[in-house]
Amino acid sequence: MGCRGAVLRSLLFVLSSVVASYKVQVPSEPLVAVRGSYAVLCCSYPPMAQPGIPPGLLVTWQRVEDSRVVHSFYYGQNQLSRQSADFKNRTGLYVSELWSGNASLRITDVRAQDAGRYLCTVSDARGTDRAEMKVEYAAYYSEPQLSIEVGLHNTSVRFESDGFPKAEVQWLGPQEQELEHQSEFIYRNGVFYLRTFYVVQDQGVNASLTFRLSNHLLDQLLVRRVHFSQGQGTTNTRKDNSTVTALSCTCVILGLVCAALLFHNYRNHRKHTKSQPGSGHKDVYNLEQYGAE
Repeated sequence: MGCRGAVLRSLLFVLSSVVASYKVQVPSEPLVAVRGSYAVLCCSYPPMAQPGIPPGLLVTWQRVEDSRVVHSFYYGQNQLSRQSADFKNRTGLYVSELWSGNASLRITDVRAQDAGRYLCTVSDARGTDRAEMKVEYAAYYSEPQLSIEVGLHNTSVRFESDGFPKAEVQWLGPQEQELEHQSEFIYRNGVFYLRTFYVVQDQGVNASLTFRLSNHLLDQLLVRRVHFSQGQGTTNTRKDNSTVTALSCTCVILGLVCAALLFHNYRNHRKHTKSQPGSGHKDVYNLEQYGAE
C-alpha cells in the first residue's frame, strides 16, 4: 500500500506538470524483512503518459555488496537467466503497474542472507537513474519455554526462546528491581537460540519473578511472570516419597506372611502323609491344595 501510494502521487504530479528530471526513488529508512514472510522493496520512477510497457523499458534489481542480479525486466518480460541462484523462484515485479511508475520488487520466503543493500535501476527512452536502499532481517521470538530446577541449596528458573536479532533480556524482582542473571545466545539457521536463567539462592522462600524479552526491530515485547513457593514444593515432594516407601514396606511384609503360611501348611501335610502305611515311596504333592492362589 505504501509503494502504490507513492506511485500514485508521482503519477498525479506528472499528469499535472512537466517532469523536470528523470529520478528513481526508494525509501530512505531501512526495510525490515521478517523471516519466512515476504518483503516488498519499494521503487518508483516517473510514470508513463498512458498505460502500456514501452519496448525500451529496463528494470534491474541488484545486490550492492557483490553486484549479484536479483531480478531483471527488459524486452517487455522478466529476464531471469542471470539471476542469482539464491533468489530463484522467490522474486517478482508488479508488471501490470510498471507503466504507472511502480518498479517495486517482491521477495518471498525471507531468509537471513537477504539482509543487505539493494540497487534499483530503471531506464527508458526518457532517461536512466538508480537508487539504493537497505534491507534488515528479523525474526519474531517464539513462545518462551519455562523450566525450574530445584537443587539442594538453590533453585534455577530458566526460559528458552529463539528469534533475531539478539533480544534485550531482563529479570525483575517483586518490586520491579532488575536482577542479575545469565543469558547465552547461539546462532543457528537464521535465528539466535536464547537460554536465560536466574538463580534463587534462599531456600524456603516464596519467589515472584518477571521475565522480559524485547526485539526492537519488530517492536516485540514478551513478558512472563513466575510465582512459586520453594517451601511448599519441598514439603509436597517429601510427602509423596514417604507414601511410596510405606506402601512398599507393607507389600513386602504381606508377602513374607503368605510365604510363612504356605511353608507351615506344607510341613504339616508332609508329616501326615509319612505317618500313613505304604506311603514311603510316593513323595508326590499336589501344590494346588495349599492355597497357591
